[in-house]
Order: sequence, then C-alpha cells, then structure tokens
Amino acid sequence: MMTKVYRSGVHYEGPHFAKDESALYWVDIVQQKILRLDIDTGNVTSRYIGYGPTSLVVRVKDYPKLVLVSVRSALYLLSWDAQEDDSALRLLSSVDIGLPDNRCNDGKVDAKGRLWFGTMGYETEAGVDKDQATLYMVTETNHKNPEVKVRPVSISNGIAWTSDNKFMFYIDTPTRNIDVFDFDLENGSISEYTLY
Repeated sequence: MMTKVYRSGVHYEGPHFAKDESALYWVDIVQQKILRLDIDTGNVTSRYIGYGPTSLVVRVKDYPKLVLVSVRSALYLLSWDAQEDDSALRLLSSVDIGLPDNRCNDGKVDAKGRLWFGTMGYETEAGVDKDQATLYMVTETNHKNPEVKVRPVSISNGIAWTSDNKFMFYIDTPTRNIDVFDFDLENGSISEYTLY
C-alpha cells in the first residue's frame, strides 16, 4: 500500500530511513530543505537550509536526530531539534576545491557506517560539465578530508550494495552505465569494476 505523506515540493531525493527513530529523512534539492517523516505519527517536519542545493541527508549513528547533510560541495552536521530559525549547521568538510560550481549529488551509508557520496559538475540547460566530479568515502577519522574513490565522474548517483556486501553499484548518470565494483566491507575498498 502506498500513502502520500507530503505534497508540497519540487525535487525530492535521497530517502534515508532511521530505524531506531522510526523516521524517514529526505531532501528537496531545489527548495533547499531537509524533511523528516515520523512514521508513528505521520507528522512531517522540515528544515530550510538556505545556503544552496541540499542533496543528501543521513542520520549519524548513535546520535538521535543528528544528521549529516550536504549543501553545495560541503558536508555539515545538523541538530534536528535546534530551533526552527537556527539551522545549526556545523561544517565537517568541503570537497571539489577549485571547482566552485560543483555540488554534492547522491550518497549512501555502507554496512560499516561509512558515507559514500559523490559530486556533480556544473549544470546548465545544455547538460553537466563532464568529468569534473568525484566519488568520495567518509569515515569518523577522515571526515575533514574524505577519501577519493572514483575520479573523474560527471554525476554521481545510484550508490547501493548487494545484501552480502560483496559488490557495490554506482552510476555516473551521463554514461548510462551501472558500474559494479568488487567491495571489501572491512576496509571499504573497491576494485575490478564491470560496466552494465
């Protein structure tokens, strides 16, 4: 059964389910909002960021209602319980330095709690600047300097893993390919990719 839970929006992406909160987080990239659905009550709350495109949100493990969000080409921490007029953003890191028109696009957390996220090149009506972006991995220890995993790319998308965590899927949208990497869950390494 499908139920519409929220109607007002422009470009929703990046759903992230926080099981321990019984909450679903997602973003509206264009409206620069992060939204949260309380599954138990059906209430939807939102936070307006206002600093640029907001493209991903993930809950920080063991810290209820603390989320990591991307704004433009930077990662921030946000306390969901902060006053509504205070976005309470705390900068973690900036990426794609020297490419001011790039922005974050998609991200997911692997089974070990590492955030994999990617950027995209400058977008115009004609398309996106090709090969100007990167796929990164962030851990508790490298959050100030995320590790480069794949470069160059154009638009990072479609990050996912098989249920046994042996393979990672990744899409660089303009290529129209799905890359399948051998994935080492313990150390977060990827290798030997196949194009589909």
